[in-house]
Amino acid sequence: MKKFSKMLALGMALSLAFGVTAFAADSITVDTSGLEGGVLESIAVEGNLQEGDKVVATPAPENTSENVWKEFADWGEAIKASGYDASAPASLSIATTFEVEVQNADGEKVDRGEIKLTFDWVGFDASKNYAVLHYDGTKWEVIPAIVTADGVKATFTSFSPVVIVEVSEYIAPPDNNNNSGANTNTGSQTTAQPEEHKSPQTGGVLPVAELMALVSLAGSAVCVRRARSNKQ
Repeated sequence: MKKFSKMLALGMALSLAFGVTAFAADSITVDTSGLEGGVLESIAVEGNLQEGDKVVATPAPENTSENVWKEFADWGEAIKASGYDASAPASLSIATTFEVEVQNADGEKVDRGEIKLTFDWVGFDASKNYAVLHYDGTKWEVIPAIVTADGVKATFTSFSPVVIVEVSEYIAPPDNNNNSGANTNTGSQTTAQPEEHKSPQTGGVLPVAELMALVSLAGSAVCVRRARSNKQ
Protein backbone atom coordinates (compact mmCIF):
# COMPACT_ATOMS: atom_id res chain seq x y z
CA MET A 1 0.00 0.00 0.00
CA LYS A 2 2.86 2.34 0.86
CA LYS A 3 4.57 1.59 -2.47
CA PHE A 4 1.33 2.33 -4.30
CA SER A 5 0.95 5.62 -2.42
CA LYS A 6 4.52 6.63 -3.30
CA MET A 7 4.00 5.75 -6.96
CA LEU A 8 0.74 7.68 -7.01
CA ALA A 9 2.41 10.69 -5.43
CA LEU A 10 5.26 10.52 -7.93
CA GLY A 11 2.84 10.26 -10.83
CA MET A 12 0.88 13.27 -9.60
CA ALA A 13 4.10 15.24 -9.18
CA LEU A 14 5.22 14.41 -12.72
CA SER A 15 1.81 15.25 -14.12
CA LEU A 16 1.89 18.56 -12.31
CA ALA A 17 5.38 19.31 -13.59
CA PHE A 18 4.45 18.53 -17.18
CA GLY A 19 1.25 20.48 -16.76
CA VAL A 20 3.15 23.55 -15.57
CA THR A 21 5.63 23.26 -18.46
CA ALA A 22 2.82 23.05 -21.01
CA PHE A 23 1.02 25.96 -19.42
CA ALA A 24 4.19 28.00 -19.40
CA ALA A 25 4.83 27.32 -23.08
CA ASP A 26 1.30 28.41 -23.94
CA SER A 27 1.77 31.63 -21.99
CA ILE A 28 4.82 32.83 -23.95
CA THR A 29 4.28 36.14 -25.71
CA VAL A 30 6.13 37.60 -28.69
CA ASP A 31 6.88 41.29 -29.10
CA THR A 32 7.76 42.56 -32.59
CA SER A 33 6.39 46.07 -32.03
CA GLY A 34 9.85 47.62 -32.32
CA LEU A 35 10.28 46.47 -35.93
CA GLU A 36 9.27 48.21 -39.12
CA GLY A 37 6.31 46.71 -40.93
CA GLY A 38 7.26 43.71 -43.03
CA VAL A 39 10.52 42.82 -41.27
CA LEU A 40 8.68 40.13 -39.32
CA GLU A 41 5.00 39.26 -39.50
CA SER A 42 5.13 36.70 -36.71
CA ILE A 43 7.36 34.43 -34.60
CA ALA A 44 6.22 31.00 -33.45
CA VAL A 45 8.05 29.66 -30.39
CA GLU A 46 8.98 26.13 -29.31
CA GLY A 47 11.18 25.46 -26.32
CA ASN A 48 11.58 25.06 -22.59
CA LEU A 49 10.46 28.56 -21.67
CA GLN A 50 8.94 29.67 -18.40
CA GLU A 51 5.72 31.45 -17.57
CA GLY A 52 6.17 35.16 -18.06
CA ASP A 53 8.96 34.79 -20.64
CA LYS A 54 8.76 36.93 -23.73
CA VAL A 55 10.47 36.63 -27.12
CA VAL A 56 11.41 40.14 -28.20
CA ALA A 57 12.46 41.10 -31.73
CA THR A 58 14.05 44.49 -32.39
CA PRO A 59 15.87 46.12 -35.32
CA ALA A 60 19.29 44.65 -36.03
CA PRO A 61 22.25 46.88 -35.18
CA GLU A 62 23.19 49.47 -37.77
CA ASN A 63 25.30 48.13 -40.65
CA THR A 64 24.32 44.51 -39.94
CA SER A 65 23.72 43.88 -43.65
CA GLU A 66 27.09 45.35 -44.58
CA ASN A 67 28.89 43.44 -41.84
CA VAL A 68 27.49 40.04 -42.76
CA TRP A 69 28.56 40.52 -46.40
CA LYS A 70 32.06 41.50 -45.31
CA GLU A 71 32.63 39.10 -42.43
CA PHE A 72 30.84 35.82 -43.18
CA ALA A 73 33.54 33.35 -44.13
CA ASP A 74 31.90 30.71 -46.32
CA TRP A 75 28.94 31.54 -48.52
CA GLY A 76 29.17 28.08 -50.05
CA GLU A 77 28.13 26.78 -46.62
CA ALA A 78 25.09 29.06 -46.63
CA ILE A 79 24.11 27.87 -50.11
CA LYS A 80 24.40 24.24 -49.02
CA ALA A 81 22.45 24.86 -45.81
CA SER A 82 19.61 26.43 -47.78
CA GLY A 83 19.16 23.25 -49.82
CA TYR A 84 19.86 25.02 -53.10
CA ASP A 85 21.33 22.96 -55.94
CA ALA A 86 24.91 24.26 -55.88
CA SER A 87 25.60 22.83 -59.35
CA ALA A 88 23.82 25.82 -60.84
CA PRO A 89 25.03 29.44 -60.42
CA ALA A 90 23.41 30.95 -57.36
CA SER A 91 22.60 34.43 -56.19
CA LEU A 92 22.12 35.50 -52.59
CA SER A 93 20.10 38.40 -51.25
CA ILE A 94 19.17 39.43 -47.73
CA ALA A 95 15.49 38.76 -47.11
CA THR A 96 15.29 40.32 -43.64
CA THR A 97 17.40 41.25 -40.63
CA PHE A 98 16.52 41.70 -36.96
CA GLU A 99 17.73 41.00 -33.44
CA VAL A 100 15.95 38.57 -31.13
CA GLU A 101 16.23 37.58 -27.47
CA VAL A 102 14.27 35.93 -24.67
CA GLN A 103 13.33 38.09 -21.68
CA ASN A 104 11.88 36.99 -18.35
CA ALA A 105 8.95 38.59 -16.55
CA ASP A 106 11.27 41.34 -15.28
CA GLY A 107 12.43 42.25 -18.78
CA GLU A 108 15.89 40.74 -18.28
CA LYS A 109 17.61 38.80 -21.07
CA VAL A 110 17.76 35.10 -20.14
CA ASP A 111 19.20 31.86 -21.53
CA ARG A 112 16.67 29.01 -21.76
CA GLY A 113 18.81 26.58 -23.72
CA GLU A 114 17.72 25.32 -27.14
CA ILE A 115 14.80 27.30 -28.57
CA LYS A 116 13.10 26.87 -31.95
CA LEU A 117 11.68 29.97 -33.61
CA THR A 118 9.69 30.13 -36.85
CA PHE A 119 9.94 33.47 -38.64
CA ASP A 120 7.42 34.80 -41.14
CA TRP A 121 7.86 38.11 -42.95
CA VAL A 122 6.42 40.04 -45.88
CA GLY A 123 7.84 38.42 -48.99
CA PHE A 124 8.35 34.99 -47.44
CA ASP A 125 7.76 32.21 -49.98
CA ALA A 126 7.76 28.58 -48.84
CA SER A 127 8.91 27.49 -52.30
CA LYS A 128 12.20 29.39 -52.00
CA ASN A 129 15.51 28.48 -50.37
CA TYR A 130 16.68 30.31 -47.26
CA ALA A 131 19.70 30.19 -44.98
CA VAL A 132 19.72 31.67 -41.47
CA LEU A 133 22.85 33.44 -40.26
CA HIS A 134 23.45 34.36 -36.63
CA TYR A 135 26.13 36.45 -34.93
CA ASP A 136 27.45 34.60 -31.87
CA GLY A 137 29.34 37.57 -30.48
CA THR A 138 32.57 36.93 -32.37
CA LYS A 139 31.60 35.63 -35.82
CA TRP A 140 28.70 34.94 -38.17
CA GLU A 141 27.53 31.32 -38.36
CA VAL A 142 24.88 29.27 -40.16
CA ILE A 143 22.00 28.17 -37.93
CA PRO A 144 20.20 24.88 -38.71
CA ALA A 145 16.90 25.81 -40.35
CA ILE A 146 14.08 24.41 -42.43
CA VAL A 147 11.48 26.10 -44.60
CA THR A 148 7.89 25.33 -43.60
CA ALA A 149 4.55 26.56 -44.85
CA ASP A 150 4.46 28.95 -41.88
CA GLY A 151 7.95 30.39 -42.21
CA VAL A 152 11.60 29.60 -41.68
CA LYS A 153 12.20 27.52 -38.54
CA ALA A 154 15.63 27.83 -36.92
CA THR A 155 17.13 26.32 -33.78
CA PHE A 156 18.97 28.70 -31.45
CA THR A 157 21.05 28.21 -28.32
CA SER A 158 21.91 31.90 -28.04
CA PHE A 159 20.36 35.07 -29.36
CA SER A 160 21.65 38.17 -31.11
CA PRO A 161 21.47 39.64 -34.66
CA VAL A 162 19.87 37.35 -37.23
CA VAL A 163 20.09 37.60 -41.02
CA ILE A 164 17.90 35.47 -43.28
CA VAL A 165 19.40 35.03 -46.74
CA GLU A 166 17.45 33.99 -49.82
CA VAL A 167 19.34 31.71 -52.21
CA SER A 168 18.05 31.53 -55.78
CA GLU A 169 19.13 30.84 -59.33
CA TYR A 170 21.41 33.46 -60.81
CA ILE A 171 19.91 35.34 -63.74
CA ALA A 172 22.27 37.69 -65.54
CA PRO A 173 20.94 41.25 -65.92
CA PRO A 174 20.26 42.42 -69.48
CA ASP A 175 22.91 45.13 -69.14
CA ASN A 176 25.80 44.60 -66.71
CA ASN A 177 26.59 48.29 -66.88
CA ASN A 178 23.35 48.96 -65.06
CA ASN A 179 24.14 46.49 -62.30
CA SER A 180 26.52 48.71 -60.35
CA GLY A 181 26.26 48.74 -56.57
CA ALA A 182 24.65 45.32 -56.37
CA ASN A 183 24.87 43.39 -53.13
CA THR A 184 26.48 40.21 -54.38
CA ASN A 185 27.92 36.95 -53.20
CA THR A 186 27.60 33.44 -54.55
CA GLY A 187 30.60 31.34 -53.62
CA SER A 188 32.74 30.32 -50.70
CA GLN A 189 35.61 32.57 -49.61
CA THR A 190 34.25 35.59 -51.50
CA THR A 191 33.14 38.94 -50.14
CA ALA A 192 30.09 40.91 -51.23
CA GLN A 193 29.67 44.63 -51.47
CA PRO A 194 26.54 45.82 -49.63
CA GLU A 195 23.74 47.50 -51.51
CA GLU A 196 21.77 50.40 -50.07
CA HIS A 197 19.26 48.98 -47.59
CA LYS A 198 15.79 48.16 -48.84
CA SER A 199 13.03 47.29 -46.41
CA PRO A 200 12.34 44.48 -45.87
CA GLN A 201 14.62 43.06 -48.58
CA THR A 202 18.17 43.83 -49.69
CA GLY A 203 20.40 42.01 -52.08
CA GLY A 204 21.90 41.48 -55.47
CA VAL A 205 23.48 38.81 -57.61
CA LEU A 206 26.77 37.66 -59.06
CA PRO A 207 27.52 34.18 -60.44
CA VAL A 208 30.38 32.10 -59.12
CA ALA A 209 31.74 31.74 -62.67
CA GLU A 210 32.14 35.50 -63.05
CA LEU A 211 33.92 35.75 -59.70
CA MET A 212 36.35 32.99 -60.70
CA ALA A 213 36.94 34.66 -64.06
CA LEU A 214 37.83 37.94 -62.37
CA VAL A 215 40.25 36.15 -60.05
CA SER A 216 41.84 34.34 -63.01
CA LEU A 217 42.25 37.56 -64.99
CA ALA A 218 43.85 39.28 -62.01
CA GLY A 219 46.27 36.37 -61.58
CA SER A 220 47.16 36.39 -65.29
CA ALA A 221 47.92 40.09 -65.18
CA VAL A 222 50.28 39.62 -62.24
CA CYS A 223 52.11 36.77 -64.04
CA VAL A 224 52.55 38.84 -67.21
CA ARG A 225 53.99 41.76 -65.25
CA ARG A 226 56.45 39.50 -63.44
CA ALA A 227 57.55 37.88 -66.70
CA ARG A 228 58.20 41.28 -68.29
CA SER A 229 60.18 42.49 -65.29
CA ASN A 230 62.33 39.31 -65.32
CA LYS A 231 63.21 39.84 -69.02
CA GLN A 232 64.28 43.37 -68.29
